[in-house]
Amino acid sequence: MPVFWMNELSGRMRAIVKAFFSEDQALNADEIDVLKRYLAQWIAALPKQPPNWRRELAACQTKEDLRRFNWELVSNYGIDAF
Repeated sequence: MPVFWMNELSGRMRAIVKAFFSEDQALNADEIDVLKRYLAQWIAALPKQPPNWRRELAACQTKEDLRRFNWELVSNYGIDAF
């Protein structure tokens, strides 16, 4: 079972997720990488995964890319990691 971001022990995820959903907070490359790893562990734990999700997630380089990818997960597959 994947670890939900609110249960992450370092406390780092809370600020990153807040920035992810904020319209006026940017994410740096390290924070984007953290979110990509979080989404990967969440999707990989599902019994049925979207096609090409690894390639699509790897292609995400910006906050906007990740937001589009997350929206696709929610709207097309009912996957809500947040």
